Amino acid sequence: MRFQKKLDGAQTVAVVDTSFGDSGKGSITDWLASMKDNNGNILFRHVYRANGGPNTGHTIYVNGNKTVFHLIPSAALNMGVNCYIGRAVAFEPKTFLMELDRVKQYNPEPRIIIDYGAPVIMPWHIAIDNLREAAKGKEKIGTTGKGVGPCMETMASRNGFVIVETLTNKEELRKRVNEAINRFQPEIKHLINKLKEYQEIDSYLANIKLQLNGNLGIYFNNEELNAEKIIEDYTKHGEISSNYNSRTVLSTVSSEMLEFEEIKNIKGVKKFEELPENAQKYLETIEQLTNSEILIIGNGTDRNDKIVR
Repeated sequence: MRFQKKLDGAQTVAVVDTSFGDSGKGSITDWLASMKDNNGNILFRHVYRANGGPNTGHTIYVNGNKTVFHLIPSAALNMGVNCYIGRAVAFEPKTFLMELDRVKQYNPEPRIIIDYGAPVIMPWHIAIDNLREAAKGKEKIGTTGKGVGPCMETMASRNGFVIVETLTNKEELRKRVNEAINRFQPEIKHLINKLKEYQEIDSYLANIKLQLNGNLGIYFNNEELNAEKIIEDYTKHGEISSNYNSRTVLSTVSSEMLEFEEIKNIKGVKKFEELPENAQKYLETIEQLTNSEILIIGNGTDRNDKIVR
């Protein structure tokens, strides 16, 4: 298979989101972590989550059982796999402990390693996040309110907490917590007083991300294959716009679209050649626009609902 040939000799495989989330990163990570070689040895023994925080969600189905991850790497359900929470991941203790309990239902001895320098989301980060959002009124940006933004702000200003600092002298920790609360109180008081219809494939951004991160191949996750439009380029007065944020660009920039008739549900299909003709055409167009190969297609919710080419 083409996917297996791509893996030959590869020591590291990176799963990179080429869109704006909801692309199946958690599902493909779990699937890769479940792979074994011909001798039954685990193929990917180390899985590293490099960034993000509990504002994201990764839904995994194994044998029909649903597990949702926000913080722990989605590979944790696989026994014998080392899962790392990296230094750029915003760590929220309560979320971690709840997810750990769920993981142990499937994997009694999970191997989870947390970077001692990972930033910690504190209660006031969550409060600030939600108050700021509420104060925006109709201008809300849709934050999840998990405190990730404020946490990273304090880390950038060197006023935040990292894992190792929460495990040191209690008196020193209490002192720093009080200082942080006093620092945030003015903004909290001020805020209290002030109180995807369409899924689109952005081929221009996907191409940039694939070039920057190396190009092993694409995992395409869409059970319904109902994304009817592909944005070929953001164009404004005949030139590519320098603003690539789709939330603002799509309303002001005319985009060349490729239209596809409705594609029926493909759940249960096992081979690319068995897909409807228009589904094959749709995927081949994405390959052309991104100058890449779609090696794996997710067509269901379970771990093994995959078409591997």
